[in-house]
Parts: sequence; structure tokens; C-alpha cells
Amino acid sequence: MQKPDFEWYSAKSDKANGPKLCPFAMANRCPRYYESLYLLGEVGISTKISQEDKLALDKKWKGFEATLREEAASISGGVDNDTKAMSIFCPEVSYKIFGLFASGLYPHHGEIDRDIAYASLGREGADLSDPRWQWAAVTPCHYTECSEYSILQREGTTMEFDEKKKQAAGGMVFNIGTVRGMVGNINNSQVTLYDYSSVHQMLKNHGIKREDRDQLEDILDALKAAPHEEKPSLIDQGERWLVKHKDALEPV
Repeated sequence: MQKPDFEWYSAKSDKANGPKLCPFAMANRCPRYYESLYLLGEVGISTKISQEDKLALDKKWKGFEATLREEAASISGGVDNDTKAMSIFCPEVSYKIFGLFASGLYPHHGEIDRDIAYASLGREGADLSDPRWQWAAVTPCHYTECSEYSILQREGTTMEFDEKKKQAAGGMVFNIGTVRGMVGNINNSQVTLYDYSSVHQMLKNHGIKREDRDQLEDILDALKAAPHEEKPSLIDQGERWLVKHKDALEPV
């Protein structure tokens, strides 16, 4: 059985000339990630998503639901968590919870099957880290094999805040990653960032500390040269920077 650990996953990423981890691996960036995390919370394997976040995410991903049940993430099995099987899961959620990058994780069925597997692994001298001690079958999966990744990648890299971030930013909407420089006022307007030189003096005038200005410059410089698949992560960093400094960026 292939052990889909981080070494295996990162090697696949390097071969694909992509980032080590999926740039969309967040509940508000990928419906498969959200669905997998939600299901684990519902059965008590992980922390349950709050009702407030669930309502917001359900609204965000409306229209992305699977047409067939066979296409949707699911959990089946017995009452105990160690008897539950995960199918069509986000591999990055699987890794966070179970330590394996897999879309499918299937436990041994009952004590007899488990005892037979344990006896075979014992004779084989299998290492305790071998996933077969816990799972009868594992379906390794890399994010580049995920249909959601292909869809989200085609959506483009200009991302707006979700509703919660928009409220936190006091009505400001930011588009980071276009090529128009920075335009408009900070308050109640659309702000586009790409070229740091166009905002340097404005940041100084608003009292943004040098180390914070340097941080934004690094993000924007990296964004210019980043390959397509790495841009979403940098865009998210830029959005977080803007929310953090929103009060200082109000008009003086």
C-alpha cells in the first residue's frame, strides 16, 4: 500500500511544478474542503463548524453541490469513529485529521478482518507507521487530481473578500492581483493593488510602520513573479494585510 504522507505529496507537487500544498485548501476557498471538514465535525471526529459559519459557507458554495451522491464526499460505517469510512474526501483535510493525503480511507471491517490483517502485518514485520494497521484500504490523492482544483484554478486569481471579511473591513472591497495599480479612496471604494510603488507614500502618510510596509511590498513583488497556481495564497496574504491595517487606512 502506498503511504501518502507529506514526503509523497510534496514530491508529487514538485513533479507538477506547483506549491507543496493546495492553494485552495480552506473552507472558504474550496467546496470539497468545506464539505469534508463539515462531515467530520458532524460525526464528532473533528471540531464541529459553527452554525454561523455553516450558513455563510452553504450560501457561498450554493450551486457547487454534487449532481450525483457518488460524486459527493461521504462518511459511512459503524457508530465508533474507528469503524467509519471516508470517501471522495479532500486529501488535505484527510491529512490534517488522519495524517494521510487521501480521498478515500476505509477501515478494517470487524474484529476478524482486523485480526487477520494484524497477523499478516506482524509476519511481514510492518513498521508501526504503516497505514495498514489502521486502514484496510487507502486511496492516495494529490490536489492536482482533484476536479475542484481544476475548476477553481480556471476561475482566476482575483478574489474578493467573503461577506465576513467585507464587514470586518468596514465596507471596503479589495481586488489584489490586477494590473491597474491602486485606485480610489480607501473608505467605501474598490481598491486594486499590484504595484507597491504606487502606494508607498500613501502608506507612510497613514502611519503604517516600515516593517508592515515592507511586508506588503514583499507580497506584491512575489505576486508579480508567482506562477498561476501560487497566486491565490499570495492574494489571501494581501487581503489579510489590508484587514489588519484597515483602521490606519481610513482617510486622514
